[in-house]
Amino acid sequence: MIVNPCLLWDYELKDADFERGDVREWYIARVLTKGNWNDIQNAGLDNIRKYLPKIKIPPDTREFWEWYFNYGEKYVSDNKTTENAYCDSD
Repeated sequence: MIVNPCLLWDYELKDADFERGDVREWYIARVLTKGNWNDIQNAGLDNIRKYLPKIKIPPDTREFWEWYFNYGEKYVSDNKTTENAYCDSD
């Protein structure tokens, strides 16, 4: 996981701190609420999936990511957009 120091404006964390699960949970929540696409990619989808059940984030953000991992990821992996995902007959 690559950490964006710009997302740590209110904390002084060292690399070793990110070995702790609670710090990783906090950082994933920060990425999902304050980060951009690069931060999401650098945090890693596996980490987001792992920590999503434990983190406190706004309901609409949680709803999106739960949808993504339960339904939307299928279409992303098939190189389909959500626009044409609903038009498939299969």
